[in-house]
Amino acid sequence: RFQKMNWQQTLTFRLSYRSLCGLQISTVFTFTIFVQELFRYPRAGWTGFALMMIYAGFDNGATLFRAYHRFLGVLLGLLSGYLLWFCGHLDYRTLILIIPATVFFAYFLVVRSYSVPTVFTVNTSIIGTGYFDVHDSFSLTFFLTDYFVCTVIAFAIILAFEYFWFRKYQMMQRFIYDKQKEMS
Repeated sequence: RFQKMNWQQTLTFRLSYRSLCGLQISTVFTFTIFVQELFRYPRAGWTGFALMMIYAGFDNGATLFRAYHRFLGVLLGLLSGYLLWFCGHLDYRTLILIIPATVFFAYFLVVRSYSVPTVFTVNTSIIGTGYFDVHDSFSLTFFLTDYFVCTVIAFAIILAFEYFWFRKYQMMQRFIYDKQKEMS
């Protein structure tokens, strides 16, 4: 016996796991851009970057677990990235060693805990943004505060979407179903 579905149920029922996951990530990222443009807080662009580093829309439980670990990785990456930036400003030649090392560790440690490769990816981006900034020095307080606020906003957006909207789509079951279809 068939049940009558509304348009949302029909749309999400027909979408594959990958399509729905892509739609979720696009929705969250679009909302983040809207928040950045609406509030125009300092270094607002970092919110989108932090969201991309933290979010990996999948299953409610797994996503929140990974998001929490990546959130910690971003925070640790901010602190260590500032220290590496400072070392690069003492002698610019140290950047020849620092940047390739951070890129190497970001990719080499990608199979480790979610937070570890995130630390090195954030390090690389912090060094790049900090080193090529128009100012010769930044205030540690403003630098860390601005990026910390952006990271917390990104994490809050992720939690809000995952908890209040995306958890009803049962992404784990869709993932398993799609994998079974691929294998048969």
